[in-house]
Amino acid sequence: CAADRDRNSTRNPMHNFIKQTFISSMLLLCLAATPLRAQPVWEIQNPTATDTVTRANLTAVSFCDSLHGTAVGDSGTIVRTSDGGHHWIHIAPVSTNGLKSVIQFDSLYILIAGANGELRRSMNGGATWDSITHPLATLSINVLAFKSAASGVASLDGGAYIFTFDSGRNWYNAPSTRSGTR
Repeated sequence: CAADRDRNSTRNPMHNFIKQTFISSMLLLCLAATPLRAQPVWEIQNPTATDTVTRANLTAVSFCDSLHGTAVGDSGTIVRTSDGGHHWIHIAPVSTNGLKSVIQFDSLYILIAGANGELRRSMNGGATWDSITHPLATLSINVLAFKSAASGVASLDGGAYIFTFDSGRNWYNAPSTRSGTR
């Protein structure tokens, strides 16, 4: 009877806790078992005559706010939006290297990185790009990540890392964490 159930649940709070934990666990298990797959290729949604982006394998995207974003990809592909992704424009490639990571700090300052040590910055929204030298220029840069606007790290091939403390203008080799060699 409903009155007995109510009385039992108020007498035994541990029963409620176990019941809620079991239900939550089952829900999480179901969600974890559901495979999530990203699209293999990004495509323009609602293309218009002003969109100049062709199909490309894009590998990374970064937005600095709700309107301004940059995406990078294979063969030096760079595309930008200034309207929250409704329209994208193609920026002339600055390299044929595949680009793997991008950080957009504001509407003008952008860092891109990729294969063969490619590391470049634009201070004018992608109109021009400056090459940035770094200590491990022969290794491909896979990921750029920033803790703040100034402090960042880049993950390179072979488990190497480089650091910056000035928004990517200068990069420094990470100290080795290996204890020795045989």
